Amino acid sequence: MDCQFQPADRVLAWAEKAAKGETLAYARAYDRAPDDALVMPRSLSDAGLVELVRRRRDGHWAYIAQRTAMPFDPARINRRASRGCVRLAGRGSAQAMDRALMRILGRCVRLEQPCPSNAALAVMLGLTGEIAASYRMRRLVAQGLIEVEQPDPRAGRIITILSSGARTAPGTLAVRSKGDSA
Repeated sequence: MDCQFQPADRVLAWAEKAAKGETLAYARAYDRAPDDALVMPRSLSDAGLVELVRRRRDGHWAYIAQRTAMPFDPARINRRASRGCVRLAGRGSAQAMDRALMRILGRCVRLEQPCPSNAALAVMLGLTGEIAASYRMRRLVAQGLIEVEQPDPRAGRIITILSSGARTAPGTLAVRSKGDSA
């Protein structure tokens, strides 16, 4: 795999000093960037400090972090995160998984983002697939923690966190043309 990426300490130092809106190209790869290149940026994203983007440029992928307005707090950064998954103590604990999912939804509310798809949630939580993520979402509904609204079948769902009344941003589904890859 042909990949160039910034060391984790350099990415962390950039996030500490960068102003809102500044960007950093933290990796460049012709295929998928290795997990080593993604750990620190994903940890910063989980802490709400950056938004991550991947763009195709000149035959390669550019992995870019854009600084948010969230104040830098080193205590919020999970330096042990791996492969973009939320670390859970006691993998078998349903309550721990529910808390992790609520953290993700809370972050979406704070950053005014749409709710991720079940497939994306499965990756973030380290689940086996989108059916498992759908099950976790239904558990939160059954517990009275969230409410799910899907005003249009072609649009993403809106999640309301019932304890606060806060809502995720309305989502839109990307329309792909023939020949686009996922």
